Amino acid sequence: MTWITNITRGDLGTSIRYNRPVTELVKDRIGITLTLTLSGLLISVTLGSLLGILAALKQNSWLDYLCTFLAMFWISIPGFWLAIIFLYIFSLQLRWVPIADL
Repeated sequence: MTWITNITRGDLGTSIRYNRPVTELVKDRIGITLTLTLSGLLISVTLGSLLGILAALKQNSWLDYLCTFLAMFWISIPGFWLAIIFLYIFSLQLRWVPIADL
C-alpha cells in the first residue's frame, strides 16, 4: 500500500540495476522517447494520408487495391511481432542500432 501512495506523489522508488531514483532515469530518457514517438507518428500520419488520398483518387484501380492491401497487411501484424522482426533486421543483420546497452 505504501508503494501506491508513493507513486501518487511521484516517487517511483529506486532502481535495483542503477541504484538511482527511477524518476531520474525516466527524466533522462523522456526526451529521446518523445522524439521517437513523434517521429513515428509524423511518418505514419503523412504516409497513411498520402496513400489514402491516392487510393481515393484512383478508385477500383490496381493502385487502390495495392494501398488497401498494404493498409490491411500492416494493421493486421501485432506490434510485438513487428518489433521482434525489426530488432532482428536492424540490430542483428544490418547492425544499424545496438540491441542492448551493456
